[in-house]
Amino acid sequence: MAAPLEDRSAATKRRKRRKPRRASDLGVTDEEYAQRLEAQDGGCAICGNPPKTRRLHADHNHRTHNVRGLLCFRCNRALPTYVTADWLAKAYWYVLRDETGGECDVPDQWADVPDQWEAAR
Repeated sequence: MAAPLEDRSAATKRRKRRKPRRASDLGVTDEEYAQRLEAQDGGCAICGNPPKTRRLHADHNHRTHNVRGLLCFRCNRALPTYVTADWLAKAYWYVLRDETGGECDVPDQWADVPDQWEAAR
């Protein structure tokens, strides 16, 4: 059975208001959102999936409040608020070590550096 007209219009109004306000709070206008989305090839900055039912979230640095890019709901929720480049690098090697059973084929950055004190010993 169909809902009364008043209920449908109220639901429609709620759906229109559901557009994330966070982007505008961060200073991202609709035009800038469209530009960022186009620059990201129409998808999430991390996984590349296009938005399905809702707009992408404006991801920002929680210290500086600078907008980094647009993320889908899943990637936005998976990315912790405390993330830094250093933390991500450590997390990457942690997961890689687990997936390879501790056998990481990672070049040692100091392996080819000559020992400057070898002649003095």
